[in-house]
Amino acid sequence: MIAVGLLAYLTTALVVALVVWRNLPSSYQLGGAKGFALLLSLNLFLPVLGMLFTGIILLFSLYFPEDQKAANTRQFEVPDLPHTPQEEVAPLYSHGGLRAVLKHADSSDKRQAAVLSTRQMKDKDAIPILRLVLNDLEDDVRLLAYSLLDQKESRINANIYYLNLLLGQKTGVDRKARILRKLAECYWELGYLGITEGELKRFVLAESVRYGEEAISIADNLATRLLLGRAYLALDDPGAAREHLLFAFDSNSAKQQVLPYLAEAAFKQKRYNEVKQYLKDIPQVQQNLALRAVKEYWS
Repeated sequence: MIAVGLLAYLTTALVVALVVWRNLPSSYQLGGAKGFALLLSLNLFLPVLGMLFTGIILLFSLYFPEDQKAANTRQFEVPDLPHTPQEEVAPLYSHGGLRAVLKHADSSDKRQAAVLSTRQMKDKDAIPILRLVLNDLEDDVRLLAYSLLDQKESRINANIYYLNLLLGQKTGVDRKARILRKLAECYWELGYLGITEGELKRFVLAESVRYGEEAISIADNLATRLLLGRAYLALDDPGAAREHLLFAFDSNSAKQQVLPYLAEAAFKQKRYNEVKQYLKDIPQVQQNLALRAVKEYWS
């Protein structure tokens, strides 16, 4: 009699656990056999109460949850947002202020903040300042500047590596010309931005020229002609620079952009009358402070 009752009890516990488990949402059926064993244990070791808990309260709470009303909330209408940003984030310091802080600030924290603010500047402006910081007496400041410089150089070198991989693949003529132009631009960037110096700078500029010349031999391009003109000027070869710059100058679309470099090439070749003419033709809106000062000198 006792055995029959015990068997009936075990069967009831097993059935209740199985029914509850099968009706649980899939997201609650965690642990597989272990979860089912937990339900069965509740039914076995908590007679009646365990079955009631798993069979009524648990299922009721899952399928008929209490309506949670937010007592202390207020509704607001979504405001209309502008289509474009209204304010531009300004750098922490100006260029002159950065140099002053890096040279004269006694606090290394201030100098570190000044170094970090170069991340908001263009590479052409930031790199000379970071090179200045490499002489700082504080290790933390100096290492921070070196890290930022290394990131910029690593990004360009990674692009060069990837482009060389593409160049080694079989590609069409037009795609090969584009890859060569990109390589010329990357090497020019290494030299132009001041990341490299001395003989290494001459090497990267020479590589820029090599890839650029190969690119225009396949498919001529005005931007590559202008790049070659600037690279030859940096290599102190005004004759070759003038050849490419005049080609870009004759296109009309790049005429205004080429004028300052033609003036520089003419100066290096001692064509002083041409220098005056080229500077005279540069529009006022294109002149920065340095160019305006040069133009006033030659006027």
